[in-house]
Amino acid sequence: GIQILAHGRSMLAWAEVHQVTVSAKVDFFSPATGSHLGFGACALSPISAGECLLEIPLTACLTPLEVTGLPDIVDEQQKLMLTLLRELLVEAEASRWQPYLETLPSEFPTVPLWFTKEELCMLRGTSVDTLLAGRHIANQQDLEAIKAWCKAKPELFPESCGVSVQQLCWAASVVASRAFDSTQAGVVLAPFADALNHSGVRPHTRMHDLGNALRFIAERDIRPGEEVLNTYGEHGNTQWLLNGGFIDTSGPFDDLFVTPADAVSAALAYKRIYSQQRKHGVSETPVTPIKQSKSQGDSSEEESVGSSDGDVGLCSRLAQLQDSGVLGDDVFRISADDLLPDKLATVLLVLCMSTADFETYMERPPACSIIDVAEEDLEESLLAHLYRSLLQLVDILEQRYETTLEEDETALAAMCRTSGGALVQAQEEKQKQQELQELQQLLQQQFQQQPTPLGEQRPQLEAIMAEKRRRLGGWLEDSARTSNETLRPCNVRNVLLLRIGQKKLLRELRTHSEDCFSSDD
Repeated sequence: GIQILAHGRSMLAWAEVHQVTVSAKVDFFSPATGSHLGFGACALSPISAGECLLEIPLTACLTPLEVTGLPDIVDEQQKLMLTLLRELLVEAEASRWQPYLETLPSEFPTVPLWFTKEELCMLRGTSVDTLLAGRHIANQQDLEAIKAWCKAKPELFPESCGVSVQQLCWAASVVASRAFDSTQAGVVLAPFADALNHSGVRPHTRMHDLGNALRFIAERDIRPGEEVLNTYGEHGNTQWLLNGGFIDTSGPFDDLFVTPADAVSAALAYKRIYSQQRKHGVSETPVTPIKQSKSQGDSSEEESVGSSDGDVGLCSRLAQLQDSGVLGDDVFRISADDLLPDKLATVLLVLCMSTADFETYMERPPACSIIDVAEEDLEESLLAHLYRSLLQLVDILEQRYETTLEEDETALAAMCRTSGGALVQAQEEKQKQQELQELQQLLQQQFQQQPTPLGEQRPQLEAIMAEKRRRLGGWLEDSARTSNETLRPCNVRNVLLLRIGQKKLLRELRTHSEDCFSSDD
């Protein structure tokens, strides 16, 4: 209880020193409500639409480390990680962000980066698993390179700090889950602002980038006791689970990522089958899906991507797609609102079209390199190739899961019914209620007193920060050992929801492709 009070009061004093405008009607460090974990922002009194909730100058935000000689692979988010670690480990009690650093969580148990082996196994086949294995902020190769760079820069990170990969993982989790984009600084950690939890359906506010400051205005009336919610942008559950450790079930936020390699594999697999069927005089209508064994899936895909199947124009087609920006490192995002992204459709169409059609496609101006299937008048035979290659894509993606949609739905329903799950939920709710009651009592005491000046709080803050670093170090050392054999209910639920949502999208894409395929025939 004392730590919560000191925590809140130290931030208010810090805000005055750094010219941060904080509404007196909002407690930014109240226990979160609903499905949110940890802390959030709570309205203390009625707030009208249009009122300023928070304005924080860029000078009060943590910004990416600006030094020369960083490895080329290090991006702006990773530079921000380095700034954060310098303030926590090097500047320590002398850091001017000390009160803010004390508010950051020491653990991220619901973020996949910190999943147990069993929980990671549950992610197999999902887009989160794909992103973790690719260019993620905490990519293992990047972290090793950053660690080596820190060791070679004792003037920035003294040897006594001993920056480790696990500390870099912690910093990556802070940045991935809490950072804001900034037109002036690239990406920042904004005290107070990162305490606002997310709502995808009815947020109360959103970030307004003023260049030299970030501002949050109430977009609708807020009742006393209501949690003040922000929106984390136009993303979906894949990114929200990967970076924030949560699934938003309040709206249609399920999404599925398709890699460029998957798209190319699907097109070439279809062309191979189509070529074989024509060779043996089989009708064009039946298309036999590829049914690879799970153990052979990856190698088969690599082989299909590398095989031209006798098509001397394949390299030219891939080069054309890459040069026009249609095909690159970015994944294609499938959602309920956009089952067939134009870029994905363009890749499949270009790889499957005839030589004559490809020559015509190459004459299109760069601004028209993306084919709009809904608007353009495409030949039925070409559309048939598109839908058949989509069916191959669905097969490739579905075979990566180790369970069916129905099995996942049954598991989720059983989890909700079990007494163990109900007991865990009841215990969590009881703990939240106790914390809320304690906080309300402390708030009454807080508003009856004047905030303690920041300087007078320094001894207490130093002790808190020392304990925070000790807890962080101990948790990083013990986390793998103590939770190696566990499946935590919250994470199991989130993964099941993710898998169910993505499998439903694949089923919808299959149905859509079969319907269009049938209509074209």
